[in-house]
Amino acid sequence: MDDRVGTEFTLWGGDVHGTNTRVVKEKVLVQDWYGGDWPRPSRVRFTLDTEPRGTKVILVHDGIPDEEVDAIRNGWRDYYLGPMKDYLEAA
Repeated sequence: MDDRVGTEFTLWGGDVHGTNTRVVKEKVLVQDWYGGDWPRPSRVRFTLDTEPRGTKVILVHDGIPDEEVDAIRNGWRDYYLGPMKDYLEAA
């Protein structure tokens, strides 16, 4: 994915798609996300904070339709943050 504001992206065969709305290199990434046929985008914000023992990743995802919240929460844990944590701890 390109790291510029305005870059569009798709995930999961187009089931999730959106646009980068704010990029601060190596610090912040904010994206508008659409899932399926959502009428409005949700907002995803990744923030990287340097700490004495490494880097903390902070993820905030808001504006998710109520009926999708559990699936999105589980997806972040099972497909992104969990595997990323496992990979980095093994390195």
